[in-house]
Amino acid sequence: MKRLIPYAVVLNAWLTCFPLLAQTYLTSDMLPLTIMEPGYYVAVEPLVYPGAGPGILVTTNDVTLDLNGYTLSGPIVGASSGIQQMFGLRGLMVKNGGLTGWGNLPGTAGIFAGGGNNRFECLHIYDCGNGLWAGQNARVDAVTINTISGSGDHYGIQGDGNLWVRDSLVRSVNAAGIAYGIVGGMHGVVEHSVVTDITSDDAALGIAVSSGHVEHSVVGPVYGEFYAAGIAADDTLATRYCTVSEVQSPVESEGITISAGSSSTILRNAIAENGLALAQGSGLHVALGHASENALYAGRNEGVKAGFKSRVEHNVIALHPTASVLLEGTDSRLEGNLMARSLVAVTFGLFTNTVVIRNAWGEQTFPVAPVNNHVADVLFLPGVDFDHPVRSYYFENISW
Repeated sequence: MKRLIPYAVVLNAWLTCFPLLAQTYLTSDMLPLTIMEPGYYVAVEPLVYPGAGPGILVTTNDVTLDLNGYTLSGPIVGASSGIQQMFGLRGLMVKNGGLTGWGNLPGTAGIFAGGGNNRFECLHIYDCGNGLWAGQNARVDAVTINTISGSGDHYGIQGDGNLWVRDSLVRSVNAAGIAYGIVGGMHGVVEHSVVTDITSDDAALGIAVSSGHVEHSVVGPVYGEFYAAGIAADDTLATRYCTVSEVQSPVESEGITISAGSSSTILRNAIAENGLALAQGSGLHVALGHASENALYAGRNEGVKAGFKSRVEHNVIALHPTASVLLEGTDSRLEGNLMARSLVAVTFGLFTNTVVIRNAWGEQTFPVAPVNNHVADVLFLPGVDFDHPVRSYYFENISW
């Protein structure tokens, strides 16, 4: 015979093992507030603090701040952070609301989290000097950053490493110093996000990581007075299914750039209308990596700049006034690409042990450009010259 266990007995047993966090209700008259106990804190009205210190200072682990649809407003001049977590802490969650009027000085932001293992979701941070400093091992979901500006270096979202940004928007970051949309650090991940209108009197970067993944995202316009990059990495990067456009600078600009590292992969991205006339730059700059199945269109400089030991395969590269591809390093492979309507299909800087095979180029002023140690005496006929000590190998390319 079955026994029926009363519901109250089950509930009491569950609460014994998993006690509910007590909620603390937040109102404006409680600010500035220092949170010294773990718990769940819920706003029950718009929070306004016109003073100079942090609106909410967190000095303990495992704190959840639920803005509950309300906005934490600062003094507009924003000499401090709206929400600040002390360094060395962990487990801060901020969700469901807005922050405005904070973060105009270095080391401050709408939210400045100095700890780790934090999470931020469903937030709108706007009219601040900096947006969100997420800390280490942080996750950012469905966060909108809008109208970030100031006289120094400024950012929309930044993390110390292992930052994961998903389904987020960074719009309108304007800085006299360096302007960053999203800065991911080591092993940064940016997915399904948009970074747009990043401008600077110095350098501007849409998404910058030391290493990591950028996927299914849109970047541009990005404008820097001296340098601009849409997606930039110092080390190994995997970039897939992204659109990068209107990355421009009077000096140098690059749509996607990887300065070093190994085994980087740039796959199936659309890179268009980058660069300015008479400036240096490229739609895609890859070193020690593999660029495959990308579409590069209507740039002002080279379509692809390939460094040492790079593979550039099965891309469509068209309408670049200098060259579709600049091979500036050695030991690279250029295979199966379609190059059209550029001044030159392939320009060679250093081409030792480089293979150019099964490409198609058409409507170029010159199929190849003889520069540096390049002697173009076998390029217009099928064939392979394996004996020359510094000449690349060419065969089965099609020119029309």
